[in-house]
Amino acid sequence: MPAYVPHMVTVGCAAIPTGVLDIEFPADGHVAVLAEVTDQDEGFVIHLPAGTETVERHPSEVDPNTLNLTNRSPSTR
Repeated sequence: MPAYVPHMVTVGCAAIPTGVLDIEFPADGHVAVLAEVTDQDEGFVIHLPAGTETVERHPSEVDPNTLNLTNRSPSTR
């Protein structure tokens, strides 16, 4: 996984009613969806169990040499 992938959404697992999904879904914690909207349509879904410590990071806090991104203007992101 690249050092930084934009955060799209976080879902509280307890907010999803039991039995409404046709996939196994954790009952507690959060599911975070990270993705960069491109023609590649790839991203990451991560389950964070309840009580997991997390830290918010911003692109400016990441070493640009570790990113799998090219320089683009804000209008094309």
